[in-house]
Amino acid sequence: CDWLDQAGYAYCEGGVMAKNPRWNLPQSVWRQQFRHWIHNADPQELLELNMLFDFRCVNGEQQLARELRTWVFDEMEAYPLFFLHFAQNALLYKPPLTLLGNLQTTSSDDGAKALSLKEALMPVVNYARLYALRHRIDSTNTLDRLSELRDRGVLSRESYDEMVPDYEMLMRIRLRRQAIALEENREPSNLISPDELTSAEEMRLKRLFAVAENLRKKISFDFLGGIARF
Repeated sequence: CDWLDQAGYAYCEGGVMAKNPRWNLPQSVWRQQFRHWIHNADPQELLELNMLFDFRCVNGEQQLARELRTWVFDEMEAYPLFFLHFAQNALLYKPPLTLLGNLQTTSSDDGAKALSLKEALMPVVNYARLYALRHRIDSTNTLDRLSELRDRGVLSRESYDEMVPDYEMLMRIRLRRQAIALEENREPSNLISPDELTSAEEMRLKRLFAVAENLRKKISFDFLGGIARF
């Protein structure tokens, strides 16, 4: 974590990192934690901790992570209400589009209008996470999850082909801007002014956000009976 921070990948503000003693736990305690989140977590707790369901082994005994993931999948299937709560959490993130289909901006610290690239990615990330958990997909990378959901017929090939190139473009824009900021000894940020986008980039972002809105409708239909609760 320290090396990543030195390289410019800043510490998680919420403290969800391997260096945090709170997350250095034996498997038995991890099971207690996940059982609580699956059966009892309130929306705010899920909002803060949903990324913990993306755990993976990066060093050591991989079998421990595989066993824990299988147990988590089984626990979710035994308590289907979890997916309703997780779906409601996923729907909290909306694509940044106005009713007229324009990019929706917020005010940055200096008062300028800006678009949060990180927030813009969240509807796709949350969709991939929710359906990967529902279908017992081991992958934790968003693009890998989307690929497996496509292969299983959960995500249509048309939606996949529309979404993934634009998602990758948004990731490149975000990382490029952060790399430039570091080279210029500036604090890297997820915010971007719409004026910095080319017309082609803006068009592709709008297309991605339109697809993301359709994904939110699918979540609402599949998990909430077609009733959108935002």
